[in-house]
Amino acid sequence: MPKRATNLPRQIRYALIMLLCILIVGTAGYKLIGGASWTLLDAAYMTVITLSSVGYGEVHSLEKNVPARIFTIFLIFFGAGVLLVVLSSTTAFIVEGELSNVLWRNKMRKEIERLHGHYLVCGGGKNGRAVIEELLQTGHDTVVIERDPGIIEHVREALPEALIVVGDATDDEALLEAGVQRAAGLVAALPEDKDNLFITITARGLNPKLRIVAKCVDAHSRRKLLSAGADATVSPYMIAGLRMASEMVRPAVVTFLDTMLRRPTGTYRIEEVQLTASSSLLGQSLNDADIPTKTGLQVLAVRDPGEPHFTYNPPSTLQLRDGQVLVVLGERAGVEKLRRLAV
Repeated sequence: MPKRATNLPRQIRYALIMLLCILIVGTAGYKLIGGASWTLLDAAYMTVITLSSVGYGEVHSLEKNVPARIFTIFLIFFGAGVLLVVLSSTTAFIVEGELSNVLWRNKMRKEIERLHGHYLVCGGGKNGRAVIEELLQTGHDTVVIERDPGIIEHVREALPEALIVVGDATDDEALLEAGVQRAAGLVAALPEDKDNLFITITARGLNPKLRIVAKCVDAHSRRKLLSAGADATVSPYMIAGLRMASEMVRPAVVTFLDTMLRRPTGTYRIEEVQLTASSSLLGQSLNDADIPTKTGLQVLAVRDPGEPHFTYNPPSTLQLRDGQVLVVLGERAGVEKLRRLAV
């Protein structure tokens, strides 16, 4: 948003404080000048009609009260100026804020309309933000669907490259605006399982080919989410438990993975790449393909098409075939090189 718009709330607060001070000074002044014949209500009433210039009749005539008339002149001069600042600041804040918001949402909509094969994250809370950060860091176009203004502002500040749809992720309109029909995957990361279940059902109906990963707080909800169309579910509590156990029995491995994920230079990840029928690597052995030299990646495992199990630390004589999935470790740039060789 424009810089002025972000500073206006403080400006309005100062103006309101000044206006309150003028009201107090005006009420006290009329009370002192009027003496016992003026009540506090009379003094406050005179202050308000003087500042607002509504033209109602005076409670007590000021025709022969020279001090009161002089005081009224100064009150009009200073008070009307403060009142004008309050009105103009409030109007500017509303108009500029709304205009900026409309322009921002239009910009988001245009950028989202150009996306294909992107990822949707429903919910920008604690879990959702971690998903968004990882997707962006690994070079995936990401659209966030969130309705909470506070969460939206936090995501905009922390992850400015994220595209955001302001709306309820359980609504068809929000999913369609986020391009669910053109997306490659969706993460349902709302706090309630019932909401993630509803998102799963709706998204699966809008895009049957979409890969859906749903957050699952209650273990009993896992079966329902999978039946509704989720490809996988993730339990934050189970992940936390596994992490705690790993910290206990294999701390060096945990440290290695944390360092890999958070290193300041380069983005190292364990990624998967699938070979297609037109790949130049087909028919070659791992040794002949020489993937480490060409891409800087280490091949950790291979899974043949239709097979549930992986071949870990595959031998150099393994032949590369159409549909195989290679699990590799290395930098993001190397993964992109391998993906180009795989198609």
